[in-house]
Amino acid sequence: MLETFSNKNDIPYGALEVYSAFANSNGGTIVLRIEETSKNIFESAKLSLKEIETLQKGFWDAINNSQKVSVNILVDKDVYVDDYDGYPVLVINVKRASRYEKPVYINNNLYNGTYRRNHEGDYHCSKQEIDLMIKDSSSQSNDKTCLEEFTINDLNLESISSYKQMLKASNPGHIFLTMPDEQFYLNLGIAKYGNDNKIHPTRAGLLMFGKEYRITDEFIHYFLDYQDHRNETPEIRWIDRIQSSSGDWSGNVFDFFFKVNNKISQGLSIPFKLDGVQRIDDTDMHKALREALCNTLSNADYYGTRGVVIKKYQDRIEFANPGCMRMSIEEALAGGNTDPRNETILKIFSLIKIGERAGTGIQTIMNAVKKSGYDSIKIEETFNPDRTKMTIYLTSNDTNNNRLLSNTEKKSLEYIKEKKEVSRKDLEKYLDCKKTKCINVLKVLLEKGFIRKIDLGKNIKYATNF
Repeated sequence: MLETFSNKNDIPYGALEVYSAFANSNGGTIVLRIEETSKNIFESAKLSLKEIETLQKGFWDAINNSQKVSVNILVDKDVYVDDYDGYPVLVINVKRASRYEKPVYINNNLYNGTYRRNHEGDYHCSKQEIDLMIKDSSSQSNDKTCLEEFTINDLNLESISSYKQMLKASNPGHIFLTMPDEQFYLNLGIAKYGNDNKIHPTRAGLLMFGKEYRITDEFIHYFLDYQDHRNETPEIRWIDRIQSSSGDWSGNVFDFFFKVNNKISQGLSIPFKLDGVQRIDDTDMHKALREALCNTLSNADYYGTRGVVIKKYQDRIEFANPGCMRMSIEEALAGGNTDPRNETILKIFSLIKIGERAGTGIQTIMNAVKKSGYDSIKIEETFNPDRTKMTIYLTSNDTNNNRLLSNTEKKSLEYIKEKKEVSRKDLEKYLDCKKTKCINVLKVLLEKGFIRKIDLGKNIKYATNF
């Protein structure tokens, strides 16, 4: 994201709004003393170096003033003087704030000074969005809270029994299996003692193993939905559907996972492979789809709106959940970091060999998709309401690239892929094009999920996601 300001006086008020919006969204670059005179045509305000340096000091004074900005997330390398058409300009690279720093707001006004950016520009965040950011800033997992208004009778015992059987099959010597029911619930994290010294479900327990009509008493917008859109027609919107509210099954997260996992795996090709004399029917792609489904369910904000929605098409599968990602898309794609919104739910899945807890889940998905000859994944984040969507394409790399990219964009992607990492100037020189055209090419590749930014600061570089 790029935002420019041409005012020749002090730090423009709008620059602080944009700082808040970038920090609360996915970051971006602010350039002071340059303006867009027409579409993709920029012009410098033609200030002297001394004037720009004075502006730089003024910006640091503003960003470090707690009455003007709630938190400074920038370091020295993020703010620097650059050259544009022979004149100095001030460049400010704003990274995405960590969840512990959000919401980033201005003018010492939390509910009227918090901004975000969507495709249409910056907007004031609603109270609900701000409250969700505050909730996400807690160091405690969202799903560990004890729900004292609920009892163990609100859990579906058949679901728990099925889980125990799976735990016994995947880890027969696990100590949890020797425990009486109450101790099992406590150790698994699905129940806690309340202030009344009685045992009650946790949020994780209610979500994973609860009865749907009781889950919605706590999570008003709770909804799980699977839709099969293959071979749909104008008269038939889907050929198969599973909903948590249908009333003919428990409606909880645990049972939804296994109902849907079987559906999304149908139709995958299974190469002939033996383990001794037994055929192996579980491929890397099967594991990738399990990981994607587990990732969606363990990162959903179940207090958010629109619910978890899984859609299967002929050429792709979409996994969407309420709630933003708790780290940037670039960090998630790079791997090595883990910050699930619902740690207990992920732990429950991991005990039966489902879900990565080492921060490599998305990499596992990407590697499996690539190994299977399909295009890479795409991760999208939208705000107001907050949602995350992962798409796994079931078409070949060449098919998707040809459909989605122009010749210049394809040429750029191949160059980045060959060089591993490139700067904008590297690509500009390779394409022999103007700076604005190169910026637009990189923007398209970023938005479509083909590349990611690395080394934020003066030395921004780009690498492919596959």
